[in-house]
Amino acid sequence: MTAARANRPADGAPARFTSRQLAAAKAARAYVATVAWQCGADPAVVQENAFAEAIKWLSLLIGGHISLAVRDGLLEITVTAVDPRIMASAEIVVGPGGWEVQEHTDTVVVLAEIVAAGLVAGGPGSIITRHRITDGRQTARGWRLTPDGPVPLPSGEVFDAHCTDVLTGEPIPPEPGVAYEAGFVVVLRED
Repeated sequence: MTAARANRPADGAPARFTSRQLAAAKAARAYVATVAWQCGADPAVVQENAFAEAIKWLSLLIGGHISLAVRDGLLEITVTAVDPRIMASAEIVVGPGGWEVQEHTDTVVVLAEIVAAGLVAGGPGSIITRHRITDGRQTARGWRLTPDGPVPLPSGEVFDAHCTDVLTGEPIPPEPGVAYEAGFVVVLRED
């Protein structure tokens, strides 16, 4: 996968993102390139490294949700980096049997562009998930983006994140039937 794939869906697949979300991915790439340039580093190398790291973190987070799944469900992932306008949200079908990355390539690419910017920036940035189980239960979790990867948020901060409009900062009421839980620890292993 390359960063350029974020601008187009897989052959024959419908676009899964709004123009605003694709613009957010483009802004995230531009942010990473600017930081690299300011540090005297090669923007292409910094982007590729940050993107590869973001793919690993997202895969581990999705895998962690799969291991927690007791029934098939839907995982909604929202990522924000640098400022609230660099944000995208997508859904991935998960279950005890896993998920097919080939079916979600474009989803992971756009989300990874934004996570990469968050890793380079070292904050602010977050990954917020909502796992909808087929029996109607929902669990929300969250992580703060740092240069060392996602750090789990405690349940109170997850509640605050879900009950605050990211663009306006205004409080919004909690949704009934949603359990707000702390994010789980994600460990990146060197290959």
